[in-house]
Amino acid sequence: MRAKQQVEGSNPGVDKLTLVLSSALLSQQYEKSESYC
Repeated sequence: MRAKQQVEGSNPGVDKLTLVLSSALLSQQYEKSESYC
């Protein structure tokens, strides 16, 4: 949440890049948690 608030004030390109990176990290964490189960 903190990163999202900081990015809102900067370029939309950076916002999109942050969204892609965060979604990639979330998907990686999800895959890891799935393999642990």
